[in-house]
Amino acid sequence: MGQPMQNPGMLPVEDLYQALHSGYTIVMYVRCEYEYLHNNTPVGRGSEDLRLIIIKPDGSIQIHGGKYAQPEVQLPRNSRIEVHSNENEIVAENKERKLWITINEVYWIEYPRLGGGLMMRELTHDDIVNLVKDAVRSNPRLARFVLDCGNALIGAEDLFDKLYKRLREVGKPDLIAYGCGRLYVIEVKTEQVDTDDVSQLKRYIDGAKQYIGDVEEVVGILVGESSSEYAERMAENYNFKIVEYPRLIAFDQLIELLGP
Repeated sequence: MGQPMQNPGMLPVEDLYQALHSGYTIVMYVRCEYEYLHNNTPVGRGSEDLRLIIIKPDGSIQIHGGKYAQPEVQLPRNSRIEVHSNENEIVAENKERKLWITINEVYWIEYPRLGGGLMMRELTHDDIVNLVKDAVRSNPRLARFVLDCGNALIGAEDLFDKLYKRLREVGKPDLIAYGCGRLYVIEVKTEQVDTDDVSQLKRYIDGAKQYIGDVEEVVGILVGESSSEYAERMAENYNFKIVEYPRLIAFDQLIELLGP
């Protein structure tokens, strides 16, 4: 569980900027309200409520309401993001759109791998593998976030030992899951997912398809801190899914706070 702010009335501006400039994702759980403008015309407004805000170093920002994985509103990468401590505001904008967020109370903020909130140390590869396993096993909502399947068996490598043996020529994926008629091949990275990682997963998927004949579909999933634009395009081309573990941690905490 992330630690509450010592002074919930103030945003830690220096810490936020340091995290972004150092290339880390920011995850915060706050009570806030927002206004969304397109070409200086208001097109959306969110009244005061509990929300999850995710700010990435690529300049993208998302606001999630309640426990839902789909954002209420978002701005894409390369947006300009400013934090105003005196007004307790976050302003994000690009050429056409502007998002104005007023923070009324901060419950917790995390800087993955910087020591904020939940993560007081750098996550290892095994930490993230276990995080994915626990998420899929603990709650159908988290399982759907990772796998698009709420009832799946993960850590099922022993059930597919023949597949593992046959995949030795290309390597062993980190996790195998099975559910909803699909075999999920999952590769975990501690940092940003790049095109080499997508290519590696493609080799695993191609190998698995040769040896597994009793499932409807073989699905590839990459888990990482973030992903490059080229990796996202490449993964989309192969119908692979990329899961960012800071978001997974954040939704796990929300479920713990608010219930399933």
